[in-house]
Amino acid sequence: MPRPEIQTLYHTVPNVTQLLTVRLTEAYNAAMSQALITCYDTTLGIGDDITFDLGYEGDFGKVFTGYVSNIERGLPEAECLITCHDELFKATEYFIAVDDPGSPLQYSNIKSEDFVEAILNLASITSYFSDIPLEFIWGTNGPVEINLVNTWQLLSDFAGMLAWHLYADRSGVVNYVDRKPYDMGGDSASFTWTTASGYEDIKSISHIKSVRKLRNRVVVYGKNNLSSTASAVSPYLPAGFYKTAVIATPLLDTTSLTSSAANYNLALYNRLTESLTVEIIGDWNVKPRLFANVTDSFTGTSGMWFIYQVEHQFGQGSGYTQNITLTK
Repeated sequence: MPRPEIQTLYHTVPNVTQLLTVRLTEAYNAAMSQALITCYDTTLGIGDDITFDLGYEGDFGKVFTGYVSNIERGLPEAECLITCHDELFKATEYFIAVDDPGSPLQYSNIKSEDFVEAILNLASITSYFSDIPLEFIWGTNGPVEINLVNTWQLLSDFAGMLAWHLYADRSGVVNYVDRKPYDMGGDSASFTWTTASGYEDIKSISHIKSVRKLRNRVVVYGKNNLSSTASAVSPYLPAGFYKTAVIATPLLDTTSLTSSAANYNLALYNRLTESLTVEIIGDWNVKPRLFANVTDSFTGTSGMWFIYQVEHQFGQGSGYTQNITLTK
């Protein structure tokens, strides 16, 4: 049965006087999670580590690990607004620029997961986990050269070339994994939400179908004029019509890599965009990259959905709710 709405809220946000609200956004497609904390005063400082739980008395857990990046105090509210970001904040803020422009960083014959770890280490990120099912070797036709690039942009593009995924979890560990925003086969639901009579799981729901993100042709350009193309007919587009995505990077230095990039990204993007937006009573266990079974007769919603984004709204006056985006 759903959680009763009347429960005593609980949090462990540290070093604040009279917590007012917490707004925490976690998203599959975001560089990092962001927490916005309002309170009357704080002893936190810029750059401080911060970890906190949200939930209810007797039912709470860790939802955020990161750093304080901004503190704003203002009148007439006499309130503090504290902005925090997770571990990948370091990657978004670290720009790779070697001392000698003639000597860029070089990587030869390196596995994907080892390359990601090496670049993360440049940004002082050392808590790392990888789970990649296939082994790809980079820098086999001369070294991969890196300079004058933002660390997050480099890693995001690198992961995206083969449709893999990079994110920081709630414990501050950066994960490099094969995780698509849909059921990859063998996935199972962690939650069940319904609007059926007698249940209070879902407070509101909307259902959208669109071809906005669909791409049924992928062209990949690599090093030394290497290229590969993958395409497929889409039942959701006019006959003979193709929407094209382009990937261009010198990091792809073999035909095998450009071909794999084209095929993997075609599988990722040649899909109807089907999404749900639901509001539920807050549950700290809910987070991106898990699945939920959702049922609603009005929108015709059923089946298992990928949790794409979670926005926590927590406050003593407003209670604890979550706005969640899900995809198939």
